[in-house]
Amino acid sequence: MNSRAHLQADLAQVFESFQLPGLAVAVLANGEISPFEFGYRDLATREPFTCTTLCLVASVSKSFTATLAGILVDQGQVAWQEPVRHYWPELHLVDEEATQFMTLTDMLCHRTGLPYHENLLAEGVGRDLPGSGRDYRQKLLKRLAYFDPSQPFRTEFQYQDIVFTCAGALLESITGRNYEDLIQEHWLDPLGMTDSTFSRQAALATGRLAQGYGWVEGQIQPIPHCDTRYIAPSAGLYSTASDLMRWLQLQLEGGVWEGKPLISPASLRWIHRPHMAIGAQVSLVGGGLATYGLGWIQSSIGSELMLSHGGSFNGYRTTVAFIPARGFGVAVLTNLNVSNANTIGALVVMDRLLGQAQVEARVAYGKRIADRFAQQAAAAEQAFWAGRDPSAMPQHPLDNYVGQFQHPGYGTFTITQIDGCLWQTYDERTYPLDPYQGETFSTRFQSTENRLLHLSFTFETDAEGLVVAVRIPIVEDIPPPRFVRVV
Repeated sequence: MNSRAHLQADLAQVFESFQLPGLAVAVLANGEISPFEFGYRDLATREPFTCTTLCLVASVSKSFTATLAGILVDQGQVAWQEPVRHYWPELHLVDEEATQFMTLTDMLCHRTGLPYHENLLAEGVGRDLPGSGRDYRQKLLKRLAYFDPSQPFRTEFQYQDIVFTCAGALLESITGRNYEDLIQEHWLDPLGMTDSTFSRQAALATGRLAQGYGWVEGQIQPIPHCDTRYIAPSAGLYSTASDLMRWLQLQLEGGVWEGKPLISPASLRWIHRPHMAIGAQVSLVGGGLATYGLGWIQSSIGSELMLSHGGSFNGYRTTVAFIPARGFGVAVLTNLNVSNANTIGALVVMDRLLGQAQVEARVAYGKRIADRFAQQAAAAEQAFWAGRDPSAMPQHPLDNYVGQFQHPGYGTFTITQIDGCLWQTYDERTYPLDPYQGETFSTRFQSTENRLLHLSFTFETDAEGLVVAVRIPIVEDIPPPRFVRVV
């Protein structure tokens, strides 16, 4: 069996084992690109999933943002290690040390001290948002002042999208141009990535946009899209396996495309080098010590250094990876959430190219991770309801809780009463607010992967007995943010 036949069989096993709707893989080896295509981009229409099928590649966008920063460094418009306040004096964070010393490099390698604040900032689920993504991003820069850190500045790797999005906003502020236009000019056009776009409407207009799917109540169901224009620098790019091959070729060629250098070797080395330890793990990104550069993860696979990054959003999962010493590259696009098939597919390809095939072990490990995730979710659900005490009723009549509660960073929750029940609305999504224990109520929040997450609302009363605020534990490891009643 030849190499292509082996890869076809390996990837077919990944496709079938994870019950994927669709899978497209582009492989670069020995200077040649090979496509591998399975399943459907839309289960309803049965249209095939190919290497020209568009998907939201989500956090793979981060490598584009980091490399755009590298071009601006080359042009002298920004410096990797200069405090951000030099370029944007209004910057303020809760941690004063971070306010004074945070650099673009800190923002792009996830060491600012801020934890994952995304849940309530994934706006626009199921609809398109009005206005400009750039306007939102500039406001988000100012909202950093209201997000609590969970670790001291520069001490822990804490992956997240908000600060990365703000890095894009900073580049917009420095250049006076839209992030999307900068990426188009410096990367998409020169590389001939003609299918790639930040516009969902443009992606739809191609007729080749995949439908994202997720496991919902034991069945594969379509996931409503989320408008990602607002967080484009961290998760907003739509692309194809074929287009992403061009991106990987640029990395492997040291920033040179068709004989023309597009970024300096020094900037690309800074982007590709480790800046922050993620942890020692036998993980989905390879094995051993995993580190983070700027929009790229460094890990080992066998005896080789591999750079990679994944993306997950709205039922799309993508992995890009390359091995510099061998000239190997792979782009894997799928349209099923929380399956790990994208990363396992990339590892299976690299294993085969390195002559160390271990398909069954990779697939089994990926499925164990998914099973562990499901078990943890089930345990959390059980623990949440075990804490409910129906006998401890709220202290006030329900209409006392009605109003608008605002936080300068997270925005506004509106609470209404309909037919004797409370309802909370955030970002045009409304869910019931049910008594849980005393002044704490339980509710739900829809994630971008179409999972309903638990939220609890604990109300505060002033000396006169009036409900004046509510605390909502949005983010682990920090005190629940306090939303003050404004209406």
